[in-house]
Amino acid sequence: MNHEFPPPLTPPASGPASTSLGGGQGNGAAAGIYEPLGPAVASHFVPVAAVEAMLACRCEQIFKWGHTLEADASRPLLEFALDLKSLAAAIVEDVQFHKGSDQLERRTVKLGALAMAFFDRLQSERGKE
Repeated sequence: MNHEFPPPLTPPASGPASTSLGGGQGNGAAAGIYEPLGPAVASHFVPVAAVEAMLACRCEQIFKWGHTLEADASRPLLEFALDLKSLAAAIVEDVQFHKGSDQLERRTVKLGALAMAFFDRLQSERGKE
């Protein structure tokens, strides 16, 4: 499958969306915020609210719950894959049974953060080869 993506766009040099992270200020994880920091306000760059929310959730996994690279290294890859599958299935059920968007957003953010953890785990394995 061939996906063609447009080239990355640069936000304007000034204004509320002038940070490299887009609509937010980039400090959500440090402040312990578990939600997007704000919508992208300019229509000519990629919105990053989802990325900010997932990164904040990943930081929470690490700093609040202790799911560091070292701790994750002891988990079998199959456990990560099954967790991803289970959470994705829960999202499918939420859609099928018309659950609220808040629950869908929370689970989607958590799924993205879990995917980041899985990716980090794969990268750590690559470093051992």
